Amino acid sequence: VQYTVLVDSHQTMTFRTTPLSGAQEVPPVTTTATGTATLSLRGDSSSLGGATYSVTTTTPTSAGFFTGAHIHNGATGTNGGIVHPINTVRQQITFPPTTASGAQEVPPVTNTTASATCTFTLYRDSLVFRIVTTKDQFDSVLTASHFHVGAAGTNGPVVRTIISRNFRGDTTLSGKWTRTDTTLGLLTDALVDSIRNGRVYLNVHSVGRASGLIRAQLVPNATHTNTVSGAFTGGSFYALKDQFAFSNMYFNFHTAANPGGEIRGQAIPDTFTTNAYTKTITGVPDSIGTALNQ
Repeated sequence: VQYTVLVDSHQTMTFRTTPLSGAQEVPPVTTTATGTATLSLRGDSSSLGGATYSVTTTTPTSAGFFTGAHIHNGATGTNGGIVHPINTVRQQITFPPTTASGAQEVPPVTNTTASATCTFTLYRDSLVFRIVTTKDQFDSVLTASHFHVGAAGTNGPVVRTIISRNFRGDTTLSGKWTRTDTTLGLLTDALVDSIRNGRVYLNVHSVGRASGLIRAQLVPNATHTNTVSGAFTGGSFYALKDQFAFSNMYFNFHTAANPGGEIRGQAIPDTFTTNAYTKTITGVPDSIGTALNQ
């Protein structure tokens, strides 16, 4: 005899696309930062249920990196406690492709065709760089390359060595400047701020131009967009899952300028679905319990 028996079910809740803005903060914050969040929730048991989310933010580079991000328990117009951290450690500030040239040196170097194409990406704990040099008409010997602190149009001290030996053009220099780089130069909080504010430059030196043959200022894009995804699961989620259904959860992203929150978005449910699962078994009624465990 065959029987079809309900063996499991789960409830799924989807949420409207959630806009994040400073206007939703309590009190409101004036900012050009924005964001959108997607969220879905599965009820089930404390071991199987959970909320999955993805948040995309666009923030002005002047605001710096987020100092924290969380899901909070609180109704619209109120502030509530943190219930889940959101990991923003890979947030990045991007730069347009940059070309180093003699014209950017102080004073300008006008008798060279040497150049370098450069790409940079700034994280809270590192600067990733790739520099491809092109030799000049004289095939000049290049003696070193560094990062210096200094605004455009000014000269400043070396803060990190890229290469300290002779090399020629048509060379690729790539690497990562980190907070633990004790040999070539530490990346400090102050230097991260200097990079973010366009006050660090690349300098490539040569035998004939010891002070610098070609230079490029690191100037980031005015805004940067990042996406972070994650899940809120386990007993902590299960104890609060009804708060999602009642629209009492919100996303909050914090900055140094606005520690209480730069942008916020309330999670509002959209649809609710119950899915049932069945299993077909063969046997006599007394054996159903045993068959379900097979």
